[in-house]
Amino acid sequence: MKKYEMINYYQEGLISIVELNCASKHNYLNKQMLSEISDIFDEISKSSSHCVILKASKECKMFSSGHSIKDFKDIFGDPLGESSNFRSVINQIKNFSKPIISVVNGGVYGGAFELVLLTDIVIATPDCLFAITPANFTLAYPLEGIKSMLSIIGVHHLKEMLYTASSINCHKAMEYGIVNHIVDKEESLEFAKRIAITICEKSPLYIELVKVEIDVLLSCGEVSPHLRKKIERMRQEVYESQDYQEGIKAFCEKRKPNFMGV
Repeated sequence: MKKYEMINYYQEGLISIVELNCASKHNYLNKQMLSEISDIFDEISKSSSHCVILKASKECKMFSSGHSIKDFKDIFGDPLGESSNFRSVINQIKNFSKPIISVVNGGVYGGAFELVLLTDIVIATPDCLFAITPANFTLAYPLEGIKSMLSIIGVHHLKEMLYTASSINCHKAMEYGIVNHIVDKEESLEFAKRIAITICEKSPLYIELVKVEIDVLLSCGEVSPHLRKKIERMRQEVYESQDYQEGIKAFCEKRKPNFMGV
């Protein structure tokens, strides 16, 4: 397993754990951090892992302060456009086939907010604050980013967050549909692991299909013929799989199924 400078990455059984680990810079999303996130998720996609937990390391007081704004001063034009490192990582997370559980603490600001919003399940600690901050820097946020946020957050709540760059606490974030659970920091990783273990007990074929179906409906509403064919092909693969037969057989035999992803 490759070593990384700004991220701790390790595997526990079928669970991959990714820890942002740059406490001195509040896990800012600079070029190196984004590159390491991309490399790690590429590595996980090829691994036997069935689920990912994304969090900050114990030494970090916040999940992430977002973009390194200082990096933008040397960029002429759009620093958040389709060709940027940030948008590349966002697209990678958005299209990642395995479930991602994010465990967030302290603060989730700017680009980190969109990153977390694209994960599948969000667990926040009681001290966590969320803010979308481009208004503070007059950063023209990409249409795709706002579209992703709008698929989760109600339009009036999102407008207030974008217009004011004001932070909201974890309870307000739960009200907005951003957070699934609020858990004390000391217990948050174990809480996430319990959810991950439950997910890993299910067929990965089923999980991947449902994830794609939800993402397609959120992203476009109207399903194109191409996407519909892709989803129907995935559905057929599920019904033709050994996991499907095992699920039915285990239920009839009143035992826990042993899914293999085939």
